[in-house]
Amino acid sequence: MTSLRTAVLVAATLTTGLAAGLFTSWAYSVMPGVGRADDRTFVTAVQRMNEAILNGWFAVCFGGALVLGVLAALLHLGGPD
Repeated sequence: MTSLRTAVLVAATLTTGLAAGLFTSWAYSVMPGVGRADDRTFVTAVQRMNEAILNGWFAVCFGGALVLGVLAALLHLGGPD
């Protein structure tokens, strides 16, 4: 059970870090760069990026961070093994 708890905690930490890195890079580089364009170009570019990001890897990082984080908490609340 201890190895399962450790594996889930590591996976939760990894997916949370990947999601945080994605959001940070989006906020610090993509949005300021696209924000310099005119309104029509901004909306079109952001819509295309939102379409492109919806893929399996994003789902694993985004959904995995939530699911694995909750699972890790539940496993660790069970007490010492």
